[in-house]
Amino acid sequence: MLERGLLATAVLVLLGVGYILRDSIPAEIRRLMSGSREAAPALQTARPSPDLKQPRATRRLRGGATGSAELAALNEPVSTAVINVQVPPFPEAAAILPGMSKAEVVRRFGPPNWKVTWTDSRTLNEKYAYMDHQRVTELLIQAGRVVSRQTGAASNRLSVSRVSIDWE
Repeated sequence: MLERGLLATAVLVLLGVGYILRDSIPAEIRRLMSGSREAAPALQTARPSPDLKQPRATRRLRGGATGSAELAALNEPVSTAVINVQVPPFPEAAAILPGMSKAEVVRRFGPPNWKVTWTDSRTLNEKYAYMDHQRVTELLIQAGRVVSRQTGAASNRLSVSRVSIDWE
């Protein structure tokens, strides 16, 4: 009984010390201890504003830069990456033909905003819904093929017309 009390006291003391020192621990170590996989923020280099008077070449800058070559390096453009993302078109009902495979629908229009899956008489049924701010396209897919499709105005609620739950 005494050992349990001592162990509990030791744990509480360690937690208290960790709580008190939590702000003095460097951010990198805190991220490691918390298990976060976020990337550390990129360090930014101070750049003199073009409106400001350029400092003399002999004046020491932060980080030990002293010459005009270092100043010119600070004014170089920073490389950027441009990422183009192809947004699939909105699937109007007219663009989806009955009998089209589920894989073809997803390839052409991307994954649906939501889907419901159920079985009825041992047939896999899926209802896909693609939504934007004005429209909703609903697809009924049975055994991997489009059976019906409709596009209508978006509303604040979505309905599932038929869902059956089989317990086996």
